[in-house]
Amino acid sequence: MGNYRTIIEKINMYYPKKCSYKDKVYKNSKEYIRYKTVVNDMKLRDKVNKKIYETMQFVFPSNYIKQWTHTEEYPSVHFSVLLHKNQSILDDDEELLAVLNGRRLDLEVYVSLLDNYYYIYALETLKHVDRNEWKFNCYDAGEFVGEEEMKLLTSKLSFAGFSRIDKNIAHKIVPDIETELHYEGEVKVFHCLFSDIEKMF
Repeated sequence: MGNYRTIIEKINMYYPKKCSYKDKVYKNSKEYIRYKTVVNDMKLRDKVNKKIYETMQFVFPSNYIKQWTHTEEYPSVHFSVLLHKNQSILDDDEELLAVLNGRRLDLEVYVSLLDNYYYIYALETLKHVDRNEWKFNCYDAGEFVGEEEMKLLTSKLSFAGFSRIDKNIAHKIVPDIETELHYEGEVKVFHCLFSDIEKMF
């Protein structure tokens, strides 16, 4: 598991302190330049994408795996594993939810490009057909992923040099910094290492 103090030290290498994201000083800081150098390194991104995708295929050979295509602005790679074995993705989310009786489960996997950290959680999507209402819930991955699969996943990622960040650390506030979408005092570890656009994690 990642240590909070060490993680903050790593984050501070890429995000300038006490500086507004909209300020030119932010964009010209050595931290931000270092950040842009890493996230724009397509060889690094492709390498991590390939490694994680191969790992997901090995651990979940009977599950549909989506490799999200984000712009280079994101400091991570992101995969979703449909936790319904031997189920194709179909044409759209609504069609799939109808087949799954209104309840879909996915394993969300984020791997940072800024350092060797990853974060996983289970995402439940519910749709009430009669009222056309949608609901989303986040859970610990172990609640829906089998014990053997969890052991295999964590061991494979650990062997590849990645450390898992738990939920408590992912939700901790990072002091004195801003991101594009979050002001000082709002920024969490997850936003810095993986994505500042996600609201549920």
